Amino acid sequence: MARQEIPNDIEATLGIVPEFMEGMADMISEHTWSFLKDFLMIDTALSAKTKALIGIGSASTLRCDYWVPFLAGLAQLGGASDEEIAEAITVASGVARDSVYLNGIAYDQATFMGELAQVAEHVQSGDEHCQSQRLGSSVISLQI
Repeated sequence: MARQEIPNDIEATLGIVPEFMEGMADMISEHTWSFLKDFLMIDTALSAKTKALIGIGSASTLRCDYWVPFLAGLAQLGGASDEEIAEAITVASGVARDSVYLNGIAYDQATFMGELAQVAEHVQSGDEHCQSQRLGSSVISLQI
C-alpha cells in the first residue's frame, strides 16, 4: 500500500486517524498499520482474540498505558470476557515475577531444563495424581 493511501485506509477501518500515527515516519507508519490491520486484528494461526489476550499480557508486563486498553477493546470485540482478560494479565504477571526471581538468583539454566524434562516425563507418564489435577490433558508435550 502506498504511503499516501495509509491514512485513508486507517480512517476507513478505525473511523479516525489517531494523531500519533500522523506523526510517524513513513516506514514506521507502514509497518505499524500493516501489523495492526493485516496481522493483529485478523485471525491467522491464532485468532485475533488470542493475539489480543497475549498482547494484553505483554503490555501489562511493560506497564503500557496505551496498548493495554487498545488490546482489551480488541479482545472484547473478539468475544473475550473480563475473566479471560484478567487471566491473560495474571499469566503475564506470574511469568514476569518468576522470571525476575530465577534471573535474580542466577538459577542454572541447565539444571532448570533438566528439571523441566523430569516434570514433562512425570506428567506424561499418566500418573494418577497428575490426572486428578488435569495435568495429563493440559501438558500435551514439553519438548526440550
